[in-house]
Amino acid sequence: MSEQEETWRGRILAALPFVVSIYNVQFAIVHLQIFVSVAFIAASYLCGSIPFGVLIARANGVDIRQVGSGNIGATNVARACGLRWGLLVFGLDFLKAFSPALAAKLLAHRWGDDAFMLYDLPVLCGLAAVLGGVYSVWLGFRGGKAGATGLGVGAVICWQAMLVAVFVWLVVVWLSRYVSLGTVLGSLTYVASYFAEVIMLERVSPLDRQHITTSIFCGAVAALVIVRHKDNIVRLINGTENRVNFAGPRAGDKAVQRK
Repeated sequence: MSEQEETWRGRILAALPFVVSIYNVQFAIVHLQIFVSVAFIAASYLCGSIPFGVLIARANGVDIRQVGSGNIGATNVARACGLRWGLLVFGLDFLKAFSPALAAKLLAHRWGDDAFMLYDLPVLCGLAAVLGGVYSVWLGFRGGKAGATGLGVGAVICWQAMLVAVFVWLVVVWLSRYVSLGTVLGSLTYVASYFAEVIMLERVSPLDRQHITTSIFCGAVAALVIVRHKDNIVRLINGTENRVNFAGPRAGDKAVQRK
């Protein structure tokens, strides 16, 4: 072996531990990313699973699952316990989905330029929180109808679309007094507003790498809201849906047990 070959061989052998250490660091980073992602998604589901409607109604001496529509959401709590308690449930349900999605988004920006962390993890955490609200582990995988939780995630993903959806919800509920109709139309409005934002203002495809996960999420949650409101939709068609009465139960009234 020539002197030059010996020199190159020595350089390669000297550099080998450095190359191996870089590989090990990258390997560790990938595994840390997987662990952090799984932990955030699981924590988001558990956070979304907290049944605030059940807890607050129970604190007022009401089993909300046995009163009115039987739903654990803000509207039924407002009917059974009063407006302030319904608003409290709405706020907490909003926050239990908003907070995990926002935390994941802030983490992603600190992580670097990894596409999964930036574009996918906040959406997946938001989806986990929504599914936790609908299929709560604490209630035998039953729960709400994804209205407030979906709005909470929507505020993190695209606050402009969220404002448009809230405006539509307010107008529909004000004119019709049907919260279910406002929620369904609001969810569809959010999807339309999000796509309009991406296509018309950002001038990019909603199916590119940055937006495809969010686009799928928006469509999936809107579909979930509609499916969870299928009984309400049938009652709306039949003209038997309850109109909202935020005044709450009158003094002396007894909660009507659900059959």
